[in-house]
Amino acid sequence: MNIAKGLKEKKAKLDKDIELLQHEEYALEERKKLSLLLIDLEGLTNNNTSYEEINKLVSKYDSEQIAARYIENLQEVKRKFKIDSEITKTNSTIAALVEEIKSDERKLIDQQEVYDKNKGVIGRLQSEIQDLENKISEKREVFAGKRSELDGIFL
Repeated sequence: MNIAKGLKEKKAKLDKDIELLQHEEYALEERKKLSLLLIDLEGLTNNNTSYEEINKLVSKYDSEQIAARYIENLQEVKRKFKIDSEITKTNSTIAALVEEIKSDERKLIDQQEVYDKNKGVIGRLQSEIQDLENKISEKREVFAGKRSELDGIFL
């Protein structure tokens, strides 16, 4: 009978526990705490999902070397400004040289005109120089002859 009595006691305790569990205020504090923990857990789950998505983006950007490409592109922009400045300076130098060439062409044309005008005079002067050189040569010969005559007389 001890067994039957023990079973009856256990059944009575079980019925009491079932009634207690069915009552709405059973473990009200614990359920409130669990409810708050559930809300926090949902927030943490959302935060964890956001973290994973952001981490994937960061990994993607790291693999694409965004920072290195940014620095490289920044250097390209700086070089572009420097090259544009050099192009501007070169273009102004070219314009100045073109003006100088035009000026030199005008001077050359003027000098060619002067040469063409004086071409006949130059030819005559060259002819006169040749004539003078011939006369000088003849005079030297005459002078050399007279000198030898004089040398013959004084010796």
